[in-house]
Amino acid sequence: INIKSYILIFVFIYLNKMDTYNPTQQKNFSDDPPGSRLFIVCGKSVENELLEQAFATYGNVQRVKVVKEKGVAYVKFDKASSAALAIESLNGAVLNNGRGPKLKVLLADPPISR
Repeated sequence: INIKSYILIFVFIYLNKMDTYNPTQQKNFSDDPPGSRLFIVCGKSVENELLEQAFATYGNVQRVKVVKEKGVAYVKFDKASSAALAIESLNGAVLNNGRGPKLKVLLADPPISR
């Protein structure tokens, strides 16, 4: 293989990656469809698995991100209707068989591009 072959392979790979690149999609945590991402005030001790189990009852959870140092989390559903049902059902709910924490579930603001 000569240098021209390497260059052609590189260009081909680069162009294929550009076809699939979407700058608004941030690790499958964008707000697409709109209204499908939730913001949860949950306390600093909550684990991803606990939230995923609680929210999976209401639809297909695509991702859970817990920000422990702030005591908040984000839950992304595949449908806005699932997110709305989760807000209605889980806002004010207490996890761990009543031991806590009490959740505050809100619609998340759209993520900002950086």
